[in-house]
Amino acid sequence: GKADISYSKTGYVDTWGNTTYTKGLEATVHYTLTAKNSGNIAGTLDLTDTLDSNIKEASITVTPESLKDLVTLSDSTITGSGSLPANTTLTIEVIGKLNTNEDEITNTLGNDTVTFKGKDAAPNFVFEKTGQVGSGGNTYILGDGKEESATYTIKVTNNGTAAGTIKFTDTMPEGVTLNGMTPSDIEGVTLDTKNNQIDVSKNLGIGDTLTITLN
Repeated sequence: GKADISYSKTGYVDTWGNTTYTKGLEATVHYTLTAKNSGNIAGTLDLTDTLDSNIKEASITVTPESLKDLVTLSDSTITGSGSLPANTTLTIEVIGKLNTNEDEITNTLGNDTVTFKGKDAAPNFVFEKTGQVGSGGNTYILGDGKEESATYTIKVTNNGTAAGTIKFTDTMPEGVTLNGMTPSDIEGVTLDTKNNQIDVSKNLGIGDTLTITLN
């Protein structure tokens, strides 16, 4: 008989399939280490995997549990040694915390190299605008000579990973006269009734929302 042991490694950041992390922010990294004996007799397990020094609070789960004594985690080094039975796959799930400003971190086991790439933190502004005529709805009667009130609500949320300055101008459509806004005094928001518009230049932190109602 003959033992035939092979090793492989995969990994992701936070959610399955993702291999990027935001520099300077904590992320959860996941690795799966596999040792497979495809032979028909037991063989010697010889596995050493040293995690990147930026990965902290690492923990491991070994499957099958009956083979957990073959695997140890010391500091940031995972070691597998002992007898791996025939036709058996040993799996080691690794979870750790990553927080680094490096461009990438790389880890290799056997013929597999797992690379996670860093991206700079950045704001991500999401816009939402709604409107209504009168007390509700979005229709008006054309050519009846009656003046209707129109209200617009603008909402901007920073769903990104860094604070940033949002800049935009919103001009009223033809036939709509801008009279005011609520709140009436917002830092970074200028009401320009002469040009029938608002001008915005405002810093929004992570998760912050700017809401403006125009009438």
